[in-house]
Amino acid sequence: MCNSCKSPMTNDAPNFSEELDYDLSKTWRQTEAYKKNVEMVDNVVASTDKWTKVYDSVLQPHTGDAYLVKKGQVIRMEHMHDRAQVVDWHFVTPDLKERSSMGNSVCWDGFYLKKYYQVMSNAGEMKPLVTMIRDDTTDEFGPEGYGNHIWIYHCSPEWQNMFYPEAGPQINSCHMNFVQGFNRVPAIAAIEDEKQRKEMVNLLASDHNFQTFQIMDIYYKPEEKQSKIMLGVCGDVKKGDGLEFYANEDVYVIASSCPYGDFTSPVYGEKAKLPDPLKFSVWDTGIMPPEAPEWKDWSGAFYDMVESGHKDISPRTPESYHIKKDSGPNGSELWLEQAKKK
Repeated sequence: MCNSCKSPMTNDAPNFSEELDYDLSKTWRQTEAYKKNVEMVDNVVASTDKWTKVYDSVLQPHTGDAYLVKKGQVIRMEHMHDRAQVVDWHFVTPDLKERSSMGNSVCWDGFYLKKYYQVMSNAGEMKPLVTMIRDDTTDEFGPEGYGNHIWIYHCSPEWQNMFYPEAGPQINSCHMNFVQGFNRVPAIAAIEDEKQRKEMVNLLASDHNFQTFQIMDIYYKPEEKQSKIMLGVCGDVKKGDGLEFYANEDVYVIASSCPYGDFTSPVYGEKAKLPDPLKFSVWDTGIMPPEAPEWKDWSGAFYDMVESGHKDISPRTPESYHIKKDSGPNGSELWLEQAKKK
């Protein structure tokens, strides 16, 4: 039996092995790229009074929208009433090649968004798209152990159908709001084939996203050996409270006014409350971000391995599962040979 399997790990044990430190967040924070981003955030915040406004917009209840934020600009979302309003967020570059990745972001910075938190893009590029630079909520916004802003998912038409089976298909959800917002991105609107455009929008809207001003806790249930999500009612906010993201790249911010508002009322029925409108403003800081991390060209290396016969990407057919290949080069042998040379 392996040494790490002989007894349960203690709660504070960071790794399965003292020899292998796979704390991704710790490793990321030691890189020069992360340190330079922290320095940039401090400089941007310190220069707030020198920013120039680019535009204002209001996100109306039960809607989604797309806001263009260019590299070096800040987008601020703030409340227009003394009541919290949950907002769901996606980020996508104008050419649609990169979008916010829950997987990369959570592994690097955790589930709860805080100052200096970077929203990373998808694999193949994986660079910071935006960085949280300001959060007006207080420590008392949620109970101990709960986060104010969290990566998870969004309410969908299917969820609403489950919660409110008596409601019609037009009942609002963050997914429908995201579909609305993504449709407003010029590169998507330019897709002439209507079926293809709708499929693209639904695919993008189906990605995981984060929610702001939503009280949540990721907790472990020992009896089920399972981690679950606990939602809570939003804490108090004052008119004008909000948060800000700095754009490390040109991005469209796709925002949804969550139909659940502050989670004190149902979405459908006599007791439902209309969500509050939200103010979005974009500011030019005059400060450019540090260069994004440079990763090795894995794509070129992958297709080189295809050409050399180390990886097979030929289409599968029913007959292909019965063909026994002669032993020959494979990706594992190639990788191990390179590792031993080092």
